[in-house]
Amino acid sequence: MLGGVAGLLLSGGVAHAETFDVSAEQASCTVYRQADAGASTPSLVGVRHFIGAPGATLLIAVPPSAAIPIATTRAALSPAGPAIGQVEVAKTAAGAQVFLVPVDPRGGGPLTGRATLSGLSTTPAEIDFDQVGRMIRAGEGCERGLLANWGFGGDAAMRVARLPVPAKAGWPGIDDVPQRDMDSVNGRFTTVAWRVGPDARITDCRVVETSGLARLDTLGCAVLRRKLSYREAARDAQGRPIEAVMVRRIRWGPID
Repeated sequence: MLGGVAGLLLSGGVAHAETFDVSAEQASCTVYRQADAGASTPSLVGVRHFIGAPGATLLIAVPPSAAIPIATTRAALSPAGPAIGQVEVAKTAAGAQVFLVPVDPRGGGPLTGRATLSGLSTTPAEIDFDQVGRMIRAGEGCERGLLANWGFGGDAAMRVARLPVPAKAGWPGIDDVPQRDMDSVNGRFTTVAWRVGPDARITDCRVVETSGLARLDTLGCAVLRRKLSYREAARDAQGRPIEAVMVRRIRWGPID
């Protein structure tokens, strides 16, 4: 954990604080909110934001009393909001299931307002997307720290209002692994980060999380440069082309 981050809110004219804990994990920053350990209904317990990616991943805790078979989960928002990606189970804690629910405003509504999230449990989870936004902002210091640790400068990705637009978008994967390494890739990941300049060119690709196998790490940036290119640079809030830092976690093989 990177310590508590306090945000000041106004409710009925009375100021009160909400406290978040922030953790850097796998090229992402996760912001956890204080939650009632004995809650009997599903609740938002955290928000994960990957550097250089839109939207966020909601961490929804479902208590045993509200659990349904995992195979039947079909998450949906009401009213309709941001697009929902593939739901995964992160872990179980004190008997509760924790679901990872990716939400992306590019495929639907913005991350604002309130909605109910159904399909994960017998009782819908109440989601306050304004709070989700505050949690993402609470993690910005964590994001700046990761970028600085990777040598990209603390504000490199923070001013991006619109991501760069790919001309071709292919990603490294198991098809790029030499035959001699096929028996060594199970469960291995390499995380790479790269700059996309105001001219939309890729520069400065580097490994920021190693797979533990140097040959795979070297392959990551080499294949990415061959398979990926951009036709438009990132834009700031005024529509001007700016540099962006993008991040990709490459899964080289199946997880054991």
